[in-house]
Amino acid sequence: MAALVLLMRHPSVLNKVETELKDAGLMHGCEIPPRALTWADLGQLTYLNAVIKETLRLWPSASLGTWRRTHRDTKICGYVVPAGCTVGLCPCAVDINKAVYGEDAEEFRPDRWLSVQACEPECGHTKTSDMHNVKSLKEPFAFSMGPRDCVGQSLARMEMQVFLATMLSHFQLHLAPRMGSPEEVLSSIRYHITLCMPQGLWMKVVPR
Repeated sequence: MAALVLLMRHPSVLNKVETELKDAGLMHGCEIPPRALTWADLGQLTYLNAVIKETLRLWPSASLGTWRRTHRDTKICGYVVPAGCTVGLCPCAVDINKAVYGEDAEEFRPDRWLSVQACEPECGHTKTSDMHNVKSLKEPFAFSMGPRDCVGQSLARMEMQVFLATMLSHFQLHLAPRMGSPEEVLSSIRYHITLCMPQGLWMKVVPR
């Protein structure tokens, strides 16, 4: 849901997604009849996938992150964490780290992920300065990382891809008046086990 609100807030980004869907032959309401979305399309919709990554970076669905208990004294970044402590890794904080994402870390800018995809294969560093101190950064922290990351993340990503591609290719979407502005909707989001929109998300849906 956060992705839809962010697209309403950033019309230029929405326009790029719609152009990509049109170029792929998926957009309804065009002179050429659209074709059905296929499995092969999911990996080819580059900009849509960048939008999904950027949404997960700023508004991770599992907002409270991952929690672990230390079994021994552990030193992390110069700090000693005693044994028996509960340590939380909050993606909301990790993924707006300016030391990693640059000074615009709190801004919604899907193009940053296109820069990562253009990284140098021999070392994994980006060719631009969009990312800082990053090696092979391919995903936000929303699903955690390492051997205990989310087992359902592939299915979740596929659902997001199919939902957004289908909705945006079939309909023009507008926030319902009762929701207020995109900024008001985003400011109303609450952090629980998962992100929560107290009012839900009411939208005006117009067939293309």
